[in-house]
Amino acid sequence: MTTALALALVVTAAPEGPHDVYAVVVGHNGGRLAGPGRAALADLRFADDDALRMARWFEALAVPGGVTVLARPDGQTRATLDAAGLPLPAVLAPTRRALFEALEALKQTLARRARPSTVFFFYAGHGLTGRLLLEPEAGDEASLTGRELRLALLDLGATHVELFIDACRSQSLFTERGGPDLSKEIATLEAGASPTTLGILTAAQSETPAGEASDLMGGFFSHVLASGLAGAADADGDEVVRFGELAAFVAFNTEGLTGQRPWFEPPSQDLGAPVVALSGTTRLELPGEAEGRLRVVSEAGAPIVAELFKPRGRRMALTLPSGEYRVQRRDGAAKVARVALVAGQSRTLGPLLDDDGAPRAAGRGDLVWEPVSFQAPFSPQVVAALDAGYVSGRPAAPSPARRGLVVDAAYVGAPTPFGLPGLEHGVEAGARLSFGGPQAGVRVAFRMAPVPSTQAPDAVLRRVAVNVRGGWRFGLFGQRLGLTPFATAGFKTVWRTAQGKVAGDAFAPAMGAGLQAEGHVASWLSLWLEGRFEATWVSLDGARTAFPEPGVTMGASVWF
Repeated sequence: MTTALALALVVTAAPEGPHDVYAVVVGHNGGRLAGPGRAALADLRFADDDALRMARWFEALAVPGGVTVLARPDGQTRATLDAAGLPLPAVLAPTRRALFEALEALKQTLARRARPSTVFFFYAGHGLTGRLLLEPEAGDEASLTGRELRLALLDLGATHVELFIDACRSQSLFTERGGPDLSKEIATLEAGASPTTLGILTAAQSETPAGEASDLMGGFFSHVLASGLAGAADADGDEVVRFGELAAFVAFNTEGLTGQRPWFEPPSQDLGAPVVALSGTTRLELPGEAEGRLRVVSEAGAPIVAELFKPRGRRMALTLPSGEYRVQRRDGAAKVARVALVAGQSRTLGPLLDDDGAPRAAGRGDLVWEPVSFQAPFSPQVVAALDAGYVSGRPAAPSPARRGLVVDAAYVGAPTPFGLPGLEHGVEAGARLSFGGPQAGVRVAFRMAPVPSTQAPDAVLRRVAVNVRGGWRFGLFGQRLGLTPFATAGFKTVWRTAQGKVAGDAFAPAMGAGLQAEGHVASWLSLWLEGRFEATWVSLDGARTAFPEPGVTMGASVWF
């Protein structure tokens, strides 16, 4: 099955400051021959075009020399670039060895820089179950598994990594078995002191391809993805394309064509995570009076750069490389406007005039996509629908078991001990160390209860307790609720004051056990309720006697 597989890795600006931007771009047209137990895959036509188009866009954002391209541009691609007056960048062979060498070189570059880093990765080519095809250096097939790619990207040391894939079977790169088991290595990297955040967006949940189109000179998903990154996916107009906006934009413009919705995994499960900030870039401003389906192409008519449906009355903008462009209106009467963009500056689109250019004819095997996509404006309501579906359709991600120092404070209520009538009230304070499951700490308590009698109407029983305690916390509902069976051991000082006289036991041993139920109301604050049963050995007439002490404690804890 012919597919276009585009895999882009976009990392966003972090709140701590601007990022250095890099890109590794891979395009491989090659298919494979039929063999025992495997079907043939025909060569693709436009994977190299997709790669070069994305490379040009990334170069507008990247540090000087920060874009690496692995592709073998064919004759048609070279002719298209020549006609458009666009230079052909330096390219490397799209092989496994060249790819891993490029990633290692990027890793070394990032290690020498102290600034946060953003890495863009783009792949266009064929996808098989669990792997991507690359140019073979020996034999008739070479590939890269999804786990190998994920491990290599996490190992770069970049601040953020987000992954976008256009292919049939593309979801299988990350959700199915196959290839070397690198789960331990990936888990080690993700649990590091400065883990790389990773988001994934793929075009296909099944074997249905997104396909290629001659008039686009590229894969359809690549076209929609590039348009969204340029700013067409900025539904709320805040000049930041966020992950949820981009995923919704891709689904909005591809689902009607292929009948399937993209599969995605947001960075840190946050659909609001920014993908790219557009403010301050080279921009084409679309005024409020502009409307309809608009396509941006080079002055020569190809390559195509971006496309969107522009509603009247809403100002929009597209971030594009500097150069000369034509903006075509594709619905109704053919209209066109020309604009020249200067690096770092913004230009406003002028009036669209009649266009005498004829539409390109579709090639054999092309997608019939024109009547399906970019037929309606993309809006915040579309993003909200995807957000709601994502939240309702996924299980809550378990939070890691909390670790660190915990300070406890509590109110204590219990029957007055030693068989005396009434209720005893008190307060407790303590600290514990949480090791995720194991818990260990110390508690100090003060309790008091009136125990009047006919002989001593002003009698009061007071106690101070000190104990150490340990238990094991079992997390429930993603660690939001914890149940902790525990045991305690310590001593109590007991004294009774009546008619100015004090009597008691300065050191009464105590032991007990109980169960605590604790729920987090914030990451740093929990409320809890515990029931416990203790026994205290109090000295009476020279002999120690055990007294049972049931009790209920309600408290709050601050987590550090």
